[in-house]
Amino acid sequence: MKNVKELLATQSAKFNFISSKATVLEALVLMKVANVSYIIVRDDDQYKGIVCEKDCLHKITLNGLKPEKTLVKDILIKDFPIVSPDDSTEHCLELMNSFQVLYLPVFNGHQFLGVISVYDILKETAEEQHIKHKHDYTYA
Repeated sequence: MKNVKELLATQSAKFNFISSKATVLEALVLMKVANVSYIIVRDDDQYKGIVCEKDCLHKITLNGLKPEKTLVKDILIKDFPIVSPDDSTEHCLELMNSFQVLYLPVFNGHQFLGVISVYDILKETAEEQHIKHKHDYTYA
């Protein structure tokens, strides 16, 4: 399996950022337009956390809050585990499983590089399996 750096290299640059001062409704609209289920929260180019659709549903709907009046900073997740470019995808899966998260921010020191999702890892695994099976049939 590839490491995080190799997975990031296969992604198109899709950094979807929003300010912590934006409303949750603005975050949801941006997620919809970008066709993603999470958004990175940054203020002055500094990473603050992540907001996911699921969090919006749970924190807004179940608490009777209004997305047009609730600020992103009030629902963002600050304590996602993070990974480095050199981490293995196996390590990523272990973290995702342990913390029950679908996304992992990638940092090189303090520099934010992107996000690895469980879907990225599943896609890579499926492609590796396809290549392996194609190779097996070629020489059979």
